[in-house]
Amino acid sequence: MDAPVPRAGLGGGLTVGRVLGYAGWAVMQVFRNFGTLGLRLNLLWFLAALPLLPAVGIPVALAVQQAASGFDSPQTPLVLALALVGATGAACLSAGPATLALVHTTARFVQGDEIGIVDFWRALRQFWPRGWLVLFADLLVLYALVFGFYFYLNSGQLLLQAFAFVALYLTLVWVGAQAYLFPLVIRADVSLPQACLGGFVLALGRVGPSAAFGLVAAVAIGVSVAFVLPLMVLAPVTLALVGLRMAQDSIGGPLGETPETDPEYS
Repeated sequence: MDAPVPRAGLGGGLTVGRVLGYAGWAVMQVFRNFGTLGLRLNLLWFLAALPLLPAVGIPVALAVQQAASGFDSPQTPLVLALALVGATGAACLSAGPATLALVHTTARFVQGDEIGIVDFWRALRQFWPRGWLVLFADLLVLYALVFGFYFYLNSGQLLLQAFAFVALYLTLVWVGAQAYLFPLVIRADVSLPQACLGGFVLALGRVGPSAAFGLVAAVAIGVSVAFVLPLMVLAPVTLALVGLRMAQDSIGGPLGETPETDPEYS
């Protein structure tokens, strides 16, 4: 395994250039350590996260189809909202813990630890309730911001339409906050509300780097949609690596701390 980038010299302000540099470093780490990062951790994330995703896709697709055929119906927006929230909650049962397990094991890799399959599944078990809650709350905030943008933009009133740009700005900030949110959540000394608020404040105070992270995420997801193989090799663990580096620059200290509630990690 390649030695991770040393922590020395990572101090100073987080910049757009540094975020893009972290993205390049992350891609190189994935390909140089293909067995651990590109294959093992990504594959484990997919195996753990994907089983319940159809619970989101099928109900939401049906609700959207109903909305398209009769959007003027009074109950249609409510049906769409309930389908979206309910399906998201079901999917987060697997996707949330899997994402935290990925970030946790990736943080251990960056610190120089050897990572095996057992380490991922142990982290998955440890983060199950916490992972579901944080991802569910994370997506609900995103839904609310996107809905606010759509509502204000189509209000027909100039004053309210101005709020649409505020909602759009906050949406972009929240997307950038993902870089800090999950590294904060895996720390044993940070509560979920503190992690959400801290991630948002960090993104709000570092608009340029947060926008750069959003760009990196968009490129990774775009490549993943266009090509199946890069989805397995590039996107999940690459974004985890970039977010961990950004969080280290902004927060300082360890990239991730093992939860004190699990005696196996003490």
